[in-house]
Amino acid sequence: MRLLLSLIVLMLVVGHIFSLDMGLGPGLSAKNAILYVAAVFIVFRIVVSGEFKMEMAGFLGCYFLLIIYAITSWLVAGLLIQYRSYELLASGIFLKTYLIDPLIFFLAFMLGARTTDDAIKLIKVLCIACVLANIATLGDAFHVFSLGNYVSAGGSGRMNGPLGEPNQYGDFIVIFLPPMCAAMSLSQGFRRVLWLMGIAVSAAALLTTASRAAFVAALLSSIFGVYMMRNYLSASKIMSWAVRVFAIGVVIVAIVSIEFKELLTERLIGESEQVSVGAISSGRTEFWMQAIEKMMSEPISLVTGFGWDTYSIMGFNWSAHSYYLTLWFNLGIPGLILGVLLFVILIREARSALPAADAESRVYLMAFLFSMLALVIAIMFNELFTPLSYIWSYAGVATRIALNARQAAHKVRAPRAAALAH
Repeated sequence: MRLLLSLIVLMLVVGHIFSLDMGLGPGLSAKNAILYVAAVFIVFRIVVSGEFKMEMAGFLGCYFLLIIYAITSWLVAGLLIQYRSYELLASGIFLKTYLIDPLIFFLAFMLGARTTDDAIKLIKVLCIACVLANIATLGDAFHVFSLGNYVSAGGSGRMNGPLGEPNQYGDFIVIFLPPMCAAMSLSQGFRRVLWLMGIAVSAAALLTTASRAAFVAALLSSIFGVYMMRNYLSASKIMSWAVRVFAIGVVIVAIVSIEFKELLTERLIGESEQVSVGAISSGRTEFWMQAIEKMMSEPISLVTGFGWDTYSIMGFNWSAHSYYLTLWFNLGIPGLILGVLLFVILIREARSALPAADAESRVYLMAFLFSMLALVIAIMFNELFTPLSYIWSYAGVATRIALNARQAAHKVRAPRAAALAH
């Protein structure tokens, strides 16, 4: 099963790097078809073995409620309210792609990776996929080869990368940098050098996106993560990593500046000197105010939302650039609460497993916590679409590590408790 899941990741990244059309029909692609086959196989294996047990019940409950609420609002918006320009079929396909498929990725990778060793190897596969995408970006950025539409439209010079949009691509890199660091810290010899090179390539690719939201997510998640896991991180380790990051960062910035000096200067220094909040936020505050004003004009929408995928038909010139705001606009307070709870549960599950985890598992769980903190910060300023398959696959295998750590600790404690009882 690990090989099949690895194949899905490989198909994802190859398809994105070379812009391959793997569509088999509306809402269905070759990688999804393989994913569905893998999911069916996993269910069949569980049924035959009789080993089924409910795991992550709270998370799954919240996710299913979110899907049910989204489907209900989709039907109400398309069949009862009948908004002008609202396409029921297209919005339904988007619901499947944006909500249902990520859950299938999560479950397939969580249930498919039965052992901690499988889960760690799959995390490494996902990291390698990220590195391959970043190598492709740098090759295109420095004109070694041309792979298509890697440069952002509008003459900004920012790199879209294989994911097709600089902000999403920047967030994607930030989320997968922590597990790369975990893999490097646990490797030795030549493998350690390879992981270090992968981290350097990824950091360089991140700079080419000039995504300030991604930079903020990286910085704040590092600060919050260190505080959250202060009992597992010594001051000497923190200082050691800080010195390494600074030293490597200086070299990477110098190299990337050969081609992107003007872009980085403008994005990181020029716009930061602007007085207007709208300019500093790249217009995000204006988009947010427009959406909130629209909701205030129909106060009931503050509670219920306008309906699934309705933001796109309300005449706004730009996307909301915020996962939370879009969720609130479309699905109201219930959808926003459920959407946030998904991340809260994942973070809580990983954090609570830290005391029970062995040394290797703990490092990867800590990396996952850094990644999740980066994610919840990044989506304050962006919406993620293309990276979701990678992110939810990562969440699935990291959750498997957490579950296995807790189960192993329980098996150790149970005999001791029985012995004490006698």
